[in-house]
Amino acid sequence: LWRYIRTIQLNDTTTFDANLIVPTARLRTSGAASVLGDASGVGDIVTGGAFKFLLDPNTRDVFSIAPFLTLPTGQYNRTDPLNIGENRWKLLVQMVYIKHFGSDWALDLGADATHFGNNTNVGPSSVTMKTKMRFETQAHLRYNVSPATTLSVGIGHISGAENKIAGISSNDEQSTTYGRLTAA
Repeated sequence: LWRYIRTIQLNDTTTFDANLIVPTARLRTSGAASVLGDASGVGDIVTGGAFKFLLDPNTRDVFSIAPFLTLPTGQYNRTDPLNIGENRWKLLVQMVYIKHFGSDWALDLGADATHFGNNTNVGPSSVTMKTKMRFETQAHLRYNVSPATTLSVGIGHISGAENKIAGISSNDEQSTTYGRLTAA
């Protein structure tokens, strides 16, 4: 990913982190999957950013809302089994609340929803693929070991995003719960 972020101070308690994300990829197959071929190039460009609101200067508690729009700019060919782009628009809206407990501990709570546009050019018959909304929730407990080191433990859940191609369900709705340990 090539990512550009620019923070803009809107007032004493509000900032906007403007983002431009350009993904690149190279997919190579081998063995039984080699019939799928290879793909490489630029993916779908993502633009948007996070509005961050400082709720309390003493506790440093923050609320953020971040809309991101994915543009169908990536390399896509309906007859290729592998593509870098998705040939559709996507809108992701993420909300995050960070509650600080003193100077060392914080709880990060996040939720996001993704709306998928339709890909109207799928496969040799050029049929339409529709995807239902995707939802994700996360909670992370962070401990600041030092100003430069953070440890966290978290849990999250992803649901939705079932695909229908030419009106036929793929029965691929996501329902995944995960845990995460992080050191930064």
